[in-house]
Amino acid sequence: MQHTKIGFQDLTNKITILDYCSDDGELATTGKVLNNLYNTTVLVKQLVKEGTHNEPTYRIDVSSTVNIDNYEWGLIGTDFSEYSVTYENSFSKFLEHHSSTYKFLYMFSEADNKWYVSSNDNPAFNSLADLL
Repeated sequence: MQHTKIGFQDLTNKITILDYCSDDGELATTGKVLNNLYNTTVLVKQLVKEGTHNEPTYRIDVSSTVNIDNYEWGLIGTDFSEYSVTYENSFSKFLEHHSSTYKFLYMFSEADNKWYVSSNDNPAFNSLADLL
């Protein structure tokens, strides 16, 4: 099964990377969720910290966002698991996380106030909004 990693790059260029996302990371699902529901620095910081802490599944219903009936999406934040959090200091170091397990990497840049995405097929960070 494919997974995705989600990162937040702060103004010092430190990237907080969350390893546990319930979705495989496709643009049609994770891409739309991040771009439409978590599209400001305040919302992204909250997501990274708290995740989608909707008990008991840690998932939220995003059916209307992704246009798939009964579709739930979840992310474990730093408040709930220190074991699934890593840190990097550059885009290039984050890109090294691509693997057969992690096909998609998403990163929100606080400096640019927008999401970027990279995939195994296109291993460079591109504007998520431009690809949707």
